[in-house]
Amino acid sequence: MPFNAAFTTVFVGEGNFPIDRITVLGQGQAIPLGTATAATTNQLVNLQTGEATATYTFGAANGDTFVLEEKFQSTFDQMAGRVTFEGTYVVTGGTGRFAGATDSGTLSGSAVFTGPNDGIGSFTLLGTISSPGSLK
Repeated sequence: MPFNAAFTTVFVGEGNFPIDRITVLGQGQAIPLGTATAATTNQLVNLQTGEATATYTFGAANGDTFVLEEKFQSTFDQMAGRVTFEGTYVVTGGTGRFAGATDSGTLSGSAVFTGPNDGIGSFTLLGTISSPGSLK
């Protein structure tokens, strides 16, 4: 089934060079989740190359979740204190109606620093999600 989502986020990085670990928490709307949360504690960004990976868990209001593995390229605009990113994701499983979920898609977004290692951002996901469970 089609999957699309838009999230607003807050993030905090550890400030380590050259690989920074970032925690991201978000809220948004997703089809087929409805109002949803997004979270990662393992977003890793190579500050020299912009290459990044993350494992995100998305949660529906009823407690069902699914997990995405993301790979993306980030571009930092130091003058603006802003980063943009785009890449791909793969669905690697879930709980409840998303148990055994699979599929893939694209992601894009941006973030603005409000402090040396923290800020706010947003991202969108567009693709499909399949599950042997019911996606009602």
